[in-house]
Amino acid sequence: MPAGIPGSFNAVDVRDLAEGVIACAEKGRKGEGYIMSNSAVTLHDVFHLISKYTGAPDVNFMIPVFVAKIIAAILSFFSILTRKPVVMTPYIIYNMTRNNLFSSEKAMSELGFRVRPFEETIRDMTLWLYNDRLISIVNKFANNPNMEPAA
Repeated sequence: MPAGIPGSFNAVDVRDLAEGVIACAEKGRKGEGYIMSNSAVTLHDVFHLISKYTGAPDVNFMIPVFVAKIIAAILSFFSILTRKPVVMTPYIIYNMTRNNLFSSEKAMSELGFRVRPFEETIRDMTLWLYNDRLISIVNKFANNPNMEPAA
């Protein structure tokens, strides 16, 4: 990507989420809701981690949010006319710029929910995509045959 937007992301590793759902079924109180999140990570940090593990160029140029909203609206309009999928929508901009500070404290205290570091998730996802030949990695990470996903 040539540019990004300032914002944040809060994603939980699918392995942690699966364990959390099982714990919720086994230990959760009837009628209660549990947030299973990680910590918010800036989009710049997400781009940096993807670059670190794939060798793709790092995204350093950030478009102001108001400009990204205008671009997203224009792209969405043209996708209706061309019937081609749009890569940036107003909803994507909203999700990346809203408050992504969620607390898993209740799930942690009542269910024993735990999350691995976000960097570990990105590293393991990159390895998975590489092993399934969905991406090609050009840095040392890909050339390390001993590299295995974290348990």
